[in-house]
Amino acid sequence: MTAFSDSKATYSRVMRVRQVRPEDLDACAAIEAACYGPEGATRERIEKRIRVFPQGFLVGELEGRIFGFINSGATSKDDITDEAFKDLVGHEPDGANLVIFSLAIHPQQQKQGLSRPLMEAFIETARRQGKRKILLLCREHLLGYYAKYGFAHVGESRSTHGGLRWHEMELALAAQAKEARS
Repeated sequence: MTAFSDSKATYSRVMRVRQVRPEDLDACAAIEAACYGPEGATRERIEKRIRVFPQGFLVGELEGRIFGFINSGATSKDDITDEAFKDLVGHEPDGANLVIFSLAIHPQQQKQGLSRPLMEAFIETARRQGKRKILLLCREHLLGYYAKYGFAHVGESRSTHGGLRWHEMELALAAQAKEARS
């Protein structure tokens, strides 16, 4: 049993974070659609991410049911605005950086602190894989959320995905490891 808390409540339920498996596709596709609608990744795109880079795709389970996930690709580039990369075009499994494509928690389970264990496990996974940075694009209202995990705001992105304004953030893993040893 894992106990975790946020500012609103404390939970003591059976919860775990694990690497995705092929049989998780339906649950992940449904959560992506519920969170992002038509702007989200298609079922086919999620299937490809599971198949091609499962080590960059974690799911969270609460009492045996998937409540959310975080998925990524790897690259040695710092420019993450290429839309084709979301289809893993240019994906380098041994690339220095992980690029988060989505962090999705089922809408009925949002605002319960459930994204925290996913983010923490993802960051630890990136460290174990020897990655240099974690990169992501997010909307302005999420800058503070990612800053809580040590992500720095790089600036406004050139990406215009969905006709929206996006912001680039990065987490330098080597710098965090040095700070932790100090």
